[in-house]
Parts: sequence; C-alpha cells; structure tokens
Amino acid sequence: MKRIINIALLIIILVQILAPQVKAEYRNDLLIPVRFLVDIDGKGIEKGNAIPLEITQDIYMDGKLLFKQGGAGYAEIAEIKHAGFLGRGGKILIRSGKLTDIRGQTHNITLSANAIGDRKLSSVSGTLIGGGLGYEIAKEGLISGTASGVLIGLGVGVIPLAYFLRKGQEAKLSCGKIMFARLS
Repeated sequence: MKRIINIALLIIILVQILAPQVKAEYRNDLLIPVRFLVDIDGKGIEKGNAIPLEITQDIYMDGKLLFKQGGAGYAEIAEIKHAGFLGRGGKILIRSGKLTDIRGQTHNITLSANAIGDRKLSSVSGTLIGGGLGYEIAKEGLISGTASGVLIGLGVGVIPLAYFLRKGQEAKLSCGKIMFARLS
C-alpha cells in the first residue's frame, strides 16, 4: 500500500513539474486575429515605427479570457524601402509586435504582413527612348546652328531626366487587413 501511495505522489509531483512546459507550448500555438487601425503608406514611416493593432475577437486559453476583442497592441516595421528613381516601387515588411492582455500584461508576438508598391516600367523605357531621341534632335539642332534648333534639342534632352526621376508607387497596407499573430 505504501508503494502505491509513493508512486501516486511521484506521478503527481512529475505532472506539476511538467505542466507549465506543456502550457507554454500551447501558448506559442495560440493564434490571435488582429488588424491595423490605420492605413499604412510607405511615405511617412521608417524602420522601427509602431503601427497600432486591434484584436478582432475574444481569445480564450484554458477556458479563461486572455485577449478581449478590441484589445490594443502594435506592430513594428521590420524593413522599409521607399519608392525610388527609375520607377522602383516601395516595400514594407512587418514581423513582430506586442499585444496587451486583459490584465494589462504585454506579450511579444510574431506576425507576417508585407506589401510591395507597383513598379513603373515606363520610367525605364522613357529614359532610354527619350535619351536616344533627345540625342538625335540635339545633334541636329547644334549642327543647324540656329537658336531654335539648339533650344528644341535641349528641351527634348530633358525628357530622359524626367523619366529617370519618376518614382514608383509606395507600398501600402490597408487597415481592414486581418492577419494572425502568434505569441512568441
């Protein structure tokens, strides 16, 4: 009888020691639906900026409410590339953030949101075509020796510069986008 009681006590102690580890693994598997509170545009943000998040539904763990719908948090900009010359589009990457539970504790989260702005191919082709055309017209204008020929040649020579300086579109993420965050 003593042997059975000792084995039962040993099992109870082992379960109490191992239970928090099982609970922690479960917390990492918890998916929390969140969405951005504002539209994100690549123009006014930098790497490391915080973007406000909202929890979109109640999340329970072990039968207890952990995150309430409408709860707050934020996501951090992991990488940003602004739109650039020759029509290059922008890029935004978001990988992590923080959420606040109903007790006021903050939890680190991982999530994945990204956006790529449209590239404007007309910038590259316009630069090449305008450059070739501008060169030919400017050469003919200089050869003619007239002031109007030179001015027209120089004016057409500005076309490739205008296309070269043309930027692509900034990356954008809308506030309605719902994604799933995972506790980390």
